[in-house]
Amino acid sequence: MRRGRRTRGPTREHERADERHGADVLAAGGPSDLPGRVRAGDRPGHAPVRGRCGQGGGEHGAGGRVGVPRGGDGTEGERRVSTVTGRESGAGAGGPDRAGLRQRAIDDRAGLLESDPLLNHEYDGIREYDNPTPGWWHALFLGSVVFSVCYVLFWHVSVFGWTSEESIAARRVVEYQRIFGALGELSNDEPTLLKLMADQRMMAIAAGSFRGACAACHAADGGGINGVNLTDDHYKNVRAITDIFGVITGGAANGAMPAWRNSFSNNERVLLAAYVASLRGTEPGSPRAAEGEPIQPWPEPPEGGTRAEVGRVEGGGGGGGA
Repeated sequence: MRRGRRTRGPTREHERADERHGADVLAAGGPSDLPGRVRAGDRPGHAPVRGRCGQGGGEHGAGGRVGVPRGGDGTEGERRVSTVTGRESGAGAGGPDRAGLRQRAIDDRAGLLESDPLLNHEYDGIREYDNPTPGWWHALFLGSVVFSVCYVLFWHVSVFGWTSEESIAARRVVEYQRIFGALGELSNDEPTLLKLMADQRMMAIAAGSFRGACAACHAADGGGINGVNLTDDHYKNVRAITDIFGVITGGAANGAMPAWRNSFSNNERVLLAAYVASLRGTEPGSPRAAEGEPIQPWPEPPEGGTRAEVGRVEGGGGGGGA
């Protein structure tokens, strides 16, 4: 064979060997980018030489050296070595350096672990990545905490001197001023009470006050729970229709019936007294036994009017005895 002849490119046998050994490297836990182009001394091996071999060395150059392609400036460039056999051509080396390849793969994997953010603990050999929640999530959480503190201080602790109860009371005053504006100041007299009892709209308004203050003790329909039955003809503290207003205002039974003078305005108490009087003669679902002494029926409404229909109310609040 003539010296200085250009070597042939990689054969099909070389390519098959590359594929087989690449699988071995992957099985050993090595990187997936082998085989590849490496520098001389990085890994032992042999690869087909691209370019002209060195002078005086047979097909692969003198002394069995792997042919080194030269750059345009005449200097030695990168050398291709085989990652398949682990031998240099003509060097008489043994099989592939599997121990070196395995160690290299282990080092590569260790480098990956060092570059990944891992927490400094493990459970049963399991290591956990440090994947913190994003900054916007922390901002949203802290914002909700600040909002909740401000909400509690503003609505419940009233450090600013304002409460929702005051707002509700103010709205109620405005509403009752609108309702009673045409009536003016109501008085607790028999004609006024009988007139209110005949007004369906006024009785509907009074039903709301009864639901909030009286239904818990006297039941929603007035039949009585721990308070007296307001639907029969027996009363403890009432002898005339005008006495109901006094019981609502000052209470009765040594505090068992609370006083509502500070909770309701004069007009509200007059209206509530008319509603309680209108419950007399209705039929509750579960009436309590009669208590007190029977009294005379209420006077008839003026000018031939009829008493308004009294619907049952639901809900509850405080209450008392009549």
